[in-house]
Amino acid sequence: MFFCISLAPTMPIKIEGLKAFSFKETVSATRSFSSSAQVGRGGYGNVYKGILDDKTVVAIKRAQEGSLQGQKEFFTEIELLSRLHH
Repeated sequence: MFFCISLAPTMPIKIEGLKAFSFKETVSATRSFSSSAQVGRGGYGNVYKGILDDKTVVAIKRAQEGSLQGQKEFFTEIELLSRLHH
């Protein structure tokens, strides 16, 4: 399982060593962040199960609007999760 993050359509993110996905791709993978795709909730927002076009299953952590006062902490959490996976 891969990890993706989704902030907003206009907020690009780059973390070294992680594949970037567009907001459009994350919306498609989660069926528009459907509640049926939600698998958890964290301090910065919800986590969704997504399926990419190539059928790869991913976990998508979506930052909740207004919660980005801890943006650095959110990015750090994503980096740590991706390192644990690999």
